[in-house]
Amino acid sequence: MKKIVYFILFFASLQAGYGQHYDIGLHGGLLTPIDFFNYQGGSIGPQAGISFTYHIGEKLAISSDFLVGHFGNRNSTSNSLVPEEFTKVHLNTFGLLIHRKFQLANQWVISVGTGVGYYLEHTNPRNPTSQNPTLEKEYVRDFTMPFRGRLSKEFAPNLRGGIHSGIYLTPFYSLGGFHLGPEISYRF
Repeated sequence: MKKIVYFILFFASLQAGYGQHYDIGLHGGLLTPIDFFNYQGGSIGPQAGISFTYHIGEKLAISSDFLVGHFGNRNSTSNSLVPEEFTKVHLNTFGLLIHRKFQLANQWVISVGTGVGYYLEHTNPRNPTSQNPTLEKEYVRDFTMPFRGRLSKEFAPNLRGGIHSGIYLTPFYSLGGFHLGPEISYRF
């Protein structure tokens, strides 16, 4: 009798696993500076990311997102003899988010979410007095509150495509790090 109960529980747990949905998504696009006030001369750069999403029913989802990208910054100096120079700022972010999904017409789904995250940015400033300027990096890191939005539709079995967008709110700065671009994901 015990073997039959274990057998039934085993197959019941397999069926429960089929009811769960996991997505792995890749997204790319453009990224603005993470802090508009520090990078007033900043320019837009490319970004790419990966997200892992666990769907809780039809209305909620939990995701972890990783994004890398870079943007430009013009450093102005008080010395008029030294020209402005263009510095590339590299950015890595990680976030854990909870999303609320809304069904739209024609099987489109919009998902909005927020959570907690962490970002790390680094630059390679040029120091003319340094022996090896490529080894000098300046790091900025902080916790952040990412806001994400996705508009997607299933185009093939288990394959979704759409638009991925977001912005970061940091405790000591204003909004920044707006990113926008296409996304493709596969549902398991």
